[in-house]
Amino acid sequence: MKIVYWIMLLFLGFAFTSCEKEENLCEANTHQYQLDFPDYFPILNVPDDNPLTEEGVQLGRRLYYDPILSTGGPNDGLSCSSCHFQSNSFSVPTPPQNSSVLPHVNLGWNHNFLWNGKVTGTLEDIMMFEVQEFFEVDLDVLKNHGTYPELFKDAFGSCELTDELVAKALAQWFRRMKSSNSKFDRYQQGLEQLSNEELHGMTCILYGKR
Repeated sequence: MKIVYWIMLLFLGFAFTSCEKEENLCEANTHQYQLDFPDYFPILNVPDDNPLTEEGVQLGRRLYYDPILSTGGPNDGLSCSSCHFQSNSFSVPTPPQNSSVLPHVNLGWNHNFLWNGKVTGTLEDIMMFEVQEFFEVDLDVLKNHGTYPELFKDAFGSCELTDELVAKALAQWFRRMKSSNSKFDRYQQGLEQLSNEELHGMTCILYGKR
């Protein structure tokens, strides 16, 4: 009887360990992303359920530049970066007929998105619109990819790849895209001087004078 008892204990211990390992398969492996911006910028509200992490930001960046998002959809073959060029402040370097392309900077402080304000809320809300309506992302394509499932697991601790997680990853990447190194920013930080014409222009804008 004692032998049977010890065999049962060993079996239960093995089963418990196996279940524990199975649960740990989908644990996140994240590191906090430190986002710095000048003190004269407004406070940036980051949702509690989507904190900035190194892994989330890098995943969002990869998705931003990858046309895999549009596979089989109405914009097949395009990525976010196909219309938003980094060298042009993430906007489009073409004539006004493409003026519907908004620059992807400082959107973390926005609450109204698209030219007509069709989508309101947070970056997660507008990214969900992009995922579900603009790109019509085929999740099966991402699930069957050789790298993305592991990247999503590391960033979010989930083995179930969803529209919401794709939107969250993109939101993290967008949230860190800020304009804080313009000549005006450097002037504000005491790193550069403005010309007389630039100072006059700043005065006109700030105080409505001509």
